[in-house]
Amino acid sequence: MSEAKQGMLFAGTAYIAMLNPDTQQFGNFKQLEIDQFEIATPSDKIEKTSKSRENFGQVFLSYPVPTPATFAVTFSEVSKEIFAMLLSGAIKNRSAGTVDADIVVAADNIGDWLEIPGASGITGAVVETGAGAVVDGLLYELNPRAGLIRFKTASDLAGTGESPAAPGTFNVVGTIPAGTGTVIAGGQAYNNIMKIRLDGKNLYTNEDVLVTVPRASVASSNAYNFLSGEFAEVPLEGSLLIEGSEPAFTVEYL
Repeated sequence: MSEAKQGMLFAGTAYIAMLNPDTQQFGNFKQLEIDQFEIATPSDKIEKTSKSRENFGQVFLSYPVPTPATFAVTFSEVSKEIFAMLLSGAIKNRSAGTVDADIVVAADNIGDWLEIPGASGITGAVVETGAGAVVDGLLYELNPRAGLIRFKTASDLAGTGESPAAPGTFNVVGTIPAGTGTVIAGGQAYNNIMKIRLDGKNLYTNEDVLVTVPRASVASSNAYNFLSGEFAEVPLEGSLLIEGSEPAFTVEYL
């Protein structure tokens, strides 16, 4: 009887644990969808060529010298943590607090959006004139998410009791609630270390295959178009790290 043909058609479920840079401990594994899981084990060659009359220029000694194993992964399921890696960002919690900011409205900025410092995500906003009178909410437009305010027309500004011909100072007060929101501080975290277990299966032979990466250092080198109109993907590239005499990765047929 002829031996069955062999082939590899791989499917796998990825479990990712991230290293906490502060504690230097890995967190719990999270199951995430990925589209790419690629390992390369490149090498350079040291060679000696012949100078003989018969074989001048031909190699008679050759030895492959290992170079760092490289790794690439593309996440198709994008959590805040994964998105932060795409942006080389550090994740921070938004701080609760109060907003108490002055803005100046003048004839040349009527209709423009004006920044309320520190007010993105403001709730319970109240706008007062310089004399302390509360301004009717119909006279201005507030974007609490962006922390912006505008008086659309000169008549709206006049309705507050301030003169459109002279700068008027307004005070905006409100709160930033506790426990709401996350901040990704972009460009502040370039080295991301993760460990991975790819619970795989060779669909052709029906064999279970486990790929284990103890430590991979990855970073983003791709731009992200916030207005692409498509689901985001997060491609990351880097190197596999070794610890002592342990291999950079293992593949187990179970």
